[in-house]
Amino acid sequence: MHVGFNMEGISYFAKLCRNNMAYDSYTLAIALKACADACLLRTGKEIHAQTLKKGVDTTSFVANTITTMYNKCGKA
Repeated sequence: MHVGFNMEGISYFAKLCRNNMAYDSYTLAIALKACADACLLRTGKEIHAQTLKKGVDTTSFVANTITTMYNKCGKA
């Protein structure tokens, strides 16, 4: 995937958060994947914190995406 598309996706996710709009575990997983593909560790950590707040960090596909994000960003 191109970095531009990843950045666009992360930008949309940030807008959701700023506007207090609802999002689910699928949205979080997609945002984490975009961070992984663009190697945006800091942003990925912030989104990881959101998964913890929502209690979806142990959902299998979210947990796998979190692990992938840290691995791709070199922080396994």
